[in-house]
Amino acid sequence: MKDIVSKIARAVIFVMGLLLLLYGLSRMVVVKEKMDQHANAIVSEPEQTIDVLVLGNSETYSSVVPLKLWEQKGITAYCCGTPDQRLFYAKEFLEKTFKNQSPLVVMIETDMLYNGSAKNDEVVHKLSTVFPVFLYHNRWKTLSFSDFVHRNSGYGVEENKGYSYDLTIVPASTDGYMDPSELVEVIPKRNQEYIRQIKEYCDERGALLVLYSTPSTVNWNMRRHNGVEILAEDIGIDYVDLNILQADVGIDWRRDTRDKGDHMNYWGANKVTGYLGEYLHSLGILVDHRGDERYQDWDIYLDSFNQQLAQDSVE
Repeated sequence: MKDIVSKIARAVIFVMGLLLLLYGLSRMVVVKEKMDQHANAIVSEPEQTIDVLVLGNSETYSSVVPLKLWEQKGITAYCCGTPDQRLFYAKEFLEKTFKNQSPLVVMIETDMLYNGSAKNDEVVHKLSTVFPVFLYHNRWKTLSFSDFVHRNSGYGVEENKGYSYDLTIVPASTDGYMDPSELVEVIPKRNQEYIRQIKEYCDERGALLVLYSTPSTVNWNMRRHNGVEILAEDIGIDYVDLNILQADVGIDWRRDTRDKGDHMNYWGANKVTGYLGEYLHSLGILVDHRGDERYQDWDIYLDSFNQQLAQDSVE
């Protein structure tokens, strides 16, 4: 009997020690990938000040410039875009945002609708929220002494509101891009279900859900457009595909992409933002906050952004 109790005690001590070790390692590697950190910084925004939430993968933070939406329309938007974002993670950002904000519009960039979302990916992600070491295990290569002696201070204010500023120009080929087709690339059923859940969540909180597709010669085609259009019509939400609005958006594939058509650079993002700004304004549900003292920091961040843009453009 004593042997059994002793074995159980040793097992409990071992498990507790392992959990403490994982917790300690997780605290050290919790400094996340830059865009993930920028997306999570939405929790540092003043309460009830974000009117538009944008979710998606790298297409999102490369295509929407919230400070330009502010400059042009007085709209307060935030990009919670992260590399290779999956819909289960997007749903987490949505729920996290609504703890302190009440966005009137939630926009989802559609590229991630075609990313796989296997059950084991979701399990690993859930585990990583408790023990980030499972997600950021490679960060041990860049650990320094300060990681062991300083505690993480949390997320500060993200001045660019989740946008990734990039002036790189690498032209794209448009051969075959958006060629007419009646074929349909079906969205995975699991992702369709997530969109329905997100739609229900938004409806319950009085937010308008909108799907949009960023211009991309690499990621988009008419088969995917048709697939998203079918889903949008089925659940009754707006779908804005900027890939079929070339004349209105004015994308120049010789200078508006940073990587051969995969993502927008600033020049392309500015055009995308301008079009989306007009669309959002046309909804008639967003307030122009320019001149409101509560939002004066947005003017400060915009001035800083424009100064950096002017300086980089000269160079």
